[in-house]
Amino acid sequence: MINDGNICILVMGVSGSGKTTLARALSQHLKLKMIEADDYHPEGNVSKMKLGIPLNDDDRLPWLSALNKAILKNKGCVLACSALKKKYRNILKAGVSHFITVYLNGDFNTIHHRMKSRGGHFMPTTLLQSQFDTLEPPVNSIIIDIESSTQDQIRVVKQHLIKIEENQMKKADIGLIGLGVMGKALARNLASKNHKVAVYNVPFPGEERAVQEFTQSYSELDFIGCEDLEELAGNLVRPRKIILMIKAGYPVDEMTDKLLPILQDDDMIIDAGNSFYKDTEFRTARCKVKGIHFIGMGVSGGESGALNGPSIMPSGDPGSKDELLPILQKIAATADGYPCVRWIGKGGAGHFVKMIHNGIEYADMQLISEVYFIMKHLQGKSNEDIASTLTQWKDSLHNSYLLDISINILRKHINGNYILDEILDVAGHKGTGLWTSREALELGVPVPTIQAAMNQRILSSFKGTREKIGWKSIGSQVEISDEELKEGLLFCRFVSIFEGIHMITTANIKYDWGISLKDVLSVWRGGCIIRSDMLLPLKEIFSDTATIGHPLENKRVFSLLSKYYPLAYKMNMKLAQSHLSIPCIHAAIDHYRSITTSYLPINMIQAQRDYFGAHTYKRLDNREQSFHTHWE
Repeated sequence: MINDGNICILVMGVSGSGKTTLARALSQHLKLKMIEADDYHPEGNVSKMKLGIPLNDDDRLPWLSALNKAILKNKGCVLACSALKKKYRNILKAGVSHFITVYLNGDFNTIHHRMKSRGGHFMPTTLLQSQFDTLEPPVNSIIIDIESSTQDQIRVVKQHLIKIEENQMKKADIGLIGLGVMGKALARNLASKNHKVAVYNVPFPGEERAVQEFTQSYSELDFIGCEDLEELAGNLVRPRKIILMIKAGYPVDEMTDKLLPILQDDDMIIDAGNSFYKDTEFRTARCKVKGIHFIGMGVSGGESGALNGPSIMPSGDPGSKDELLPILQKIAATADGYPCVRWIGKGGAGHFVKMIHNGIEYADMQLISEVYFIMKHLQGKSNEDIASTLTQWKDSLHNSYLLDISINILRKHINGNYILDEILDVAGHKGTGLWTSREALELGVPVPTIQAAMNQRILSSFKGTREKIGWKSIGSQVEISDEELKEGLLFCRFVSIFEGIHMITTANIKYDWGISLKDVLSVWRGGCIIRSDMLLPLKEIFSDTATIGHPLENKRVFSLLSKYYPLAYKMNMKLAQSHLSIPCIHAAIDHYRSITTSYLPINMIQAQRDYFGAHTYKRLDNREQSFHTHWE
């Protein structure tokens, strides 16, 4: 890179930081032309600075443009220039293949002392504070301590130049935008699997140095820190693969708008956030017109999963699969001997499946919480006793991530006080749980267990009301066995999964996504929040069967639930005698009761609708024709 004569090394910093000294030394050491930016100031700029008047952007523009022309003319050069703002540096590097920034960093007092002791310079010390006020430290640069010797400074720059040159020899396999908690974890996961990763973070206030701090913190991994999107795109192999780990909604559209003009045919934008699947469908169609593949990718597992192996649910143009899947397979969790990633289908299928995962997650969390509530208030068990009971259940199909963390939560105490007993009983929720309930209504799919979990979180926010009118005692003399709870909970957990499966199969038919239930269940077996041994028999049940309609129409599903229903029914009857709030348990069992009732009292509703609104009804002996009765 140094030898190809197409490089500019910018030595920048506020006045008095030693730019000229280091630039001159580097120029001699690297045998590159030295450009002193101060020599290019128009006379008007020099006059203003001598009078102690700070330059504005209008003053600097012709100066910066002249410097850019000098850089391009000389090709290989070292430039000593304050270049305090990012936009100034952008003007300087326009058209330069290799633009490397060396930032001389020092505190105000040290530099002020230097300026007072030097002579013959037109910049007065009174302007130093204005320079610090204007300074925007570069995100991706070689940082030099101004108090180190010139020899040490040259050594540091050389070491970085060698590394930069090595990086230039191999572009990154994949790019990642968004260095929040999840973005950092996923980037580290990718790099730890021998992938070179180019990273970029939008420089929001307080995050201006996020890229530099991240790459420095994990310097043992193969990262390329990028200061802007053009640099990110330039550091990626074709077809480019760029993962978005940013907030769902408008930020994804805004970032897509910025990426489309700098990407080329067959490049990929991979949205790994919790985006709404209909937004993903729109973005997929929009990018397709531009020749870009938009991939909606559900990711589950939290920060730990992103770092150590998440469950991954990508979807989009199948033509992207061969390029992207090999990378994702390396970073995904493994279960049953296979990586927990499959190409879910077309369009927004991946984000839809992730949405359903989260809906089931809501229900499963609520069901386990309700059983904890029963054990505590009806059985009178301590937290440790409850944890011991749940630990015994791990030898059954109950074995799952949510059961494991619940056991750990129950046992966590500090100074003899259990943390769980000190937590306010008000739960938050994000979009995916709400979306699941809403989309179920639009698809016409009953999901009472999932909706009960969502409703309970909303109801929990009425804490003041509950404290005003709440019963002093919620216990009773009901006797309920651990076996009834164990079998009853397993029944209810299966029902919530089947509700999610019903939504997936219904949406798959509507949108023609090409989803395989076996693939979905395989992906959920590891890395994600709802991973459990309950999915093992379901993988086998749905391995060859194209499910249409309600899952209970599958004989093996019906047989599975029927096995656990007797004790679930017995549990439910006993719980009905208490004042405990356990809406998910009741909803799951009522769902089973309703779907296994051949003649529901909906005939009365249809008659009522026809009575007051002439909405008509159909008859048992004629299910195609509509009838109306004059009821009065």
